[in-house]
Amino acid sequence: MIPKYNELLEAKSTLLDLKMHVIAAQIQSVLRKYRPGQPRVPAGQPTGGQWTDDISADDRIHVAGKYDPARAEICDAQLLLDEELCRMAKSALCWSLSMDRHAACMKNNFIPKLRF
Repeated sequence: MIPKYNELLEAKSTLLDLKMHVIAAQIQSVLRKYRPGQPRVPAGQPTGGQWTDDISADDRIHVAGKYDPARAEICDAQLLLDEELCRMAKSALCWSLSMDRHAACMKNNFIPKLRF
């Protein structure tokens, strides 16, 4: 038995309609997962930049340039050690990185490795 042309068109139309519904459901699923206000893990941490479900008050993302005065003592001590190493290394790169490390420490960000 050979299907009629109209039956083939109707079957094709039904198939396309089903594909459209599947694609629409996939798009809705993606949109439900996206929340523009969802917090992210701060950069410099192992999971930095990834979305997180909840973020406690202690783990809030720090705005660039906001120093934490409570960290001054430990960061200044680290800076003194870095400066001593840079005096021995006599390297401009070392001095530059020591200042970058101090700024990162004060912001409670990832502290890069000191290179000479």
